[in-house]
Amino acid sequence: HRDLHSFPTRRSSDLIRAAREFAERRGRPLIAHAIRVKEGRLAYQLGYRAQALLLFNDARDGLKGTNDYLSLASASAYEGKMWRRLGHYDAACESLVSAVELWKEHDCRHRYFARDLAQLGLTKLLQARRLEADLNDKNRSRARHQRQTREIIEAFPKMISASEDNEVLDALTPNCQKAVKCLLEDWVKGQNEAFQRQKDSDSSNISSLRKEAHAHLEEAAWIYNDPLFHRGLATSLQYGAMLDMDLEEFTPARSKLDQARAIVLQREDNVAIARVGLVEGKLYLRQGLLSLALAKATEVWDRVRKTENPRLKGRAATLCGGCAEQGGNIEEAKRQRDLALKFLERDGSRDYAWEELAELNLALTPGESIERVARYLLEQALL
Repeated sequence: HRDLHSFPTRRSSDLIRAAREFAERRGRPLIAHAIRVKEGRLAYQLGYRAQALLLFNDARDGLKGTNDYLSLASASAYEGKMWRRLGHYDAACESLVSAVELWKEHDCRHRYFARDLAQLGLTKLLQARRLEADLNDKNRSRARHQRQTREIIEAFPKMISASEDNEVLDALTPNCQKAVKCLLEDWVKGQNEAFQRQKDSDSSNISSLRKEAHAHLEEAAWIYNDPLFHRGLATSLQYGAMLDMDLEEFTPARSKLDQARAIVLQREDNVAIARVGLVEGKLYLRQGLLSLALAKATEVWDRVRKTENPRLKGRAATLCGGCAEQGGNIEEAKRQRDLALKFLERDGSRDYAWEELAELNLALTPGESIERVARYLLEQALL
């Protein structure tokens, strides 16, 4: 149980499997299924994702119809967190919603309910980010397409007069040329209207996801508002600050991060301090406060470099790379990017930690789409 909340080892996995097998031998199938949930979480943390999914599914099947809502909700919640870490946000939302619904039915004040609300809020925040990135790429692509189409329409008369095909010249009288040009313009207008409808729909979805994320995180923070749940409250505030930053509301983001930092400093929680620091550094970069961002990045790296957490190290290296890139030190930014790639590949995450690295690489390779940059990073990791 201790290893579930720190860095897991094969020994911890062997111990929890032995506990499950003991429960099975003693004829306690419900206890064995409850242990499967923790076994699945450990399997995921050790990188055995397929095994983790099987354990979560077996646990849910075995506990279906029982009143062990804690284990049932936890199985769905851990599965959702796993999908989120892998970048499958829709699947993550589905699993986390199942967990949240169970808590609503049985215990709306449980700290695990707050945990799952915070995870659901984060996941919806990330869904909105991905939709917005896709929309920005579509806007850029659309602008290029419109420019090229307009150039073709304007060049159409010159193309006709330059043609050496007499049949074409005879057929395309001035009125006919005008009609063809009108048809082209009508087609462009129709394309623009269709694109605008899709853009409006995407923008509405992004807004809805962010409103839902805000509500989940606010409720999680309210439940966590207890000295015993300091890390949970700090996490909820941190995710809330990330949402504020996405909306470019930097003042409330700063306020939430100040609260989160005060909480984790009071408990001397080194990992939690580093996590809050990563978001603080990102905020300073967004505000153009390079010296503050660099100081925060250095502080975070000093805290995480001796840990066994490759995800935190990868995110810290990405922040250091962002500072170097914004300061014009491109070689150092590339070195930090490569270091972050090494750590994140070891961790296996493909969520916002990976997307932060993709943003850094996008800044180092202008003109590319973030999807293409992410694909490049994945290819490098596979190599």
